[in-house]
Amino acid sequence: MIATGTPRTDIRPATLAGMARTAACHTTAARESVTTMRHFTVGVARQWGIPDEAREALGLIVTELVTNAVRHSGSCDVAVIVTARDSEIVASVRDSGRWHSTPRLPDRPGEIATFGRGLLLVSAYADSVTFDRSSHGTRVTARVALPSRGCGT
Repeated sequence: MIATGTPRTDIRPATLAGMARTAACHTTAARESVTTMRHFTVGVARQWGIPDEAREALGLIVTELVTNAVRHSGSCDVAVIVTARDSEIVASVRDSGRWHSTPRLPDRPGEIATFGRGLLLVSAYADSVTFDRSSHGTRVTARVALPSRGCGT
């Protein structure tokens, strides 16, 4: 089923300490989806009490990955799945398209690049990034470590 412009979301909070919490949002792959997915991800992370630094990193990561799915995959839809565990928060961005490359503009002296750095930013903010490409689409998973919580916190 192809998603409509209204995202579908599913949030499952953990009921026991140490269990993973998962939330998912699925919508059409359109320019507006980038903002929708960022707000969804940051909102869920805030609701779960994820520290500011990790929440901001996750928001940037999802923004870049959803932008790539919208611009380069040709997919009709995009989904974000967020999972939090005691030691990390993980965002997976999935599309059902086939990636095609964007022609690179020649470098011009003194010109500042305005695109083409998204995956570099994702790699800089994530502790690990994995890519899973198949005939059914692409899934990119980024992990961000959470600060350890001592006794009483």
